Amino acid sequence: MIESLEREIKDLRADFGYLKGHFEDIKSRSLVIESELEEVTKKLKEFMDFSDLRADKDHQIVKDVMSILHKLGEKT
Repeated sequence: MIESLEREIKDLRADFGYLKGHFEDIKSRSLVIESELEEVTKKLKEFMDFSDLRADKDHQIVKDVMSILHKLGEKT
């Protein structure tokens, strides 16, 4: 009976060690994924900032063209 319990404790310790190892692996992968997510988020923000800047420039170009067309329309 005692030997059976000792064997069971030994098996449980082995299982615990196995699970602990997998937990550490998952934790490590989680940190890598978190780091990659931060990098992608940073790049997306940079792209969105660039897109906003580009949209502002495009809007200004359209306003300038409309102003020129309006002035030309007044002259004719």
